Amino acid sequence: MQAARFGPPCWMPPFERIAAMPSAKSYKLLHEQVVARPGAEERLAALRESTLEEIGRYELRQASEQAQIEMTAAKSMKDRGRSPSN
Repeated sequence: MQAARFGPPCWMPPFERIAAMPSAKSYKLLHEQVVARPGAEERLAALRESTLEEIGRYELRQASEQAQIEMTAAKSMKDRGRSPSN
């Protein structure tokens, strides 16, 4: 059984390896293709709104986690002040 090969063989001269590499599409071209489809404006607006909502939820979770850490640290310091060993 032959192993899967990724890319051109290493024994090829460098200029042939470069020519054999797949080319990537530009984001500008991809964006133009997406925008050209029917209903793209509505879909993109909905996705943009959904993304902004998710960012807001993420920031809220981060703030909540930070507040929990700070409350735990403050309680720990307060409990140390009450310990019988002091």
